[in-house]
Amino acid sequence: MSNDLIYAYCFAMEPLNLSLYPEFNEVEYINYKAFYVFIKWVSSEEFSQDNLKKNLKDMNWVDVNVRDHDRVISSLLKQSTVVPFNFGTVYRSEDSLKKFIDDYSGPLLDNFHYVENKEEWSIKIYSNPRALTDNIDSLSTEAAKMEKKIKACSSGKAYILKRKKEEFIKNEISRLNKMYGQAYYDKLKNVSEASNLNNIIPQKATKREDEMILNTNFLVKKDRKNDFKQTINRLKEEGEQIGFIIEETGPWPPYSFISLKGKNDG
Repeated sequence: MSNDLIYAYCFAMEPLNLSLYPEFNEVEYINYKAFYVFIKWVSSEEFSQDNLKKNLKDMNWVDVNVRDHDRVISSLLKQSTVVPFNFGTVYRSEDSLKKFIDDYSGPLLDNFHYVENKEEWSIKIYSNPRALTDNIDSLSTEAAKMEKKIKACSSGKAYILKRKKEEFIKNEISRLNKMYGQAYYDKLKNVSEASNLNNIIPQKATKREDEMILNTNFLVKKDRKNDFKQTINRLKEEGEQIGFIIEETGPWPPYSFISLKGKNDG
């Protein structure tokens, strides 16, 4: 099986030290113009356009190769700023890779300067309806008023008011999710350079009892990382007391903040 195609991981503006990662012994770089593109040679039997499409249907294959893609880029990111290629970016030859650089050299430089000394963090926020229901009287003035009326009523009328409150709580939790989700987003945005909102993942996919209310990525300057982490920790502590769970992962290469537009793209 001959390795006749180029798999591209990322590029940097300097020749990073690959000897630090003996486990990535297949990784090398191609220097063209100002760019150092980190690549490995792969077989067309696995990575040709048709075979890649076929392999993308194999979740085990995808999992192994996505992990390899991320490990290489994340390791190189520790040395310097890198601009990642999407998983599965393959070139037929060095000439086709160099043509890509010729066509996109301006946008590549723009992207490099945009993400320079920055890293990506993923934030997912979940709402626990049971905890919010338990804390509803302290979170909602209207709910507290209803509870006060219930306690002051006869048992028959209190039963009716309790049913009304139960219906009210469902709508109130929805309002609180939006309000706190926006508040948490704004606070994290204040300590980051940019953000991207992603689709909410439904409970069927997360297999969690709580509900995802925010799924976003933040681009954070490395010298503001401590501010960002402190803000997350503070929001975590506040959120857990009332029914919101905040999960962060990172730092990641800045996949979500790369946008290429070449000379032929209009």
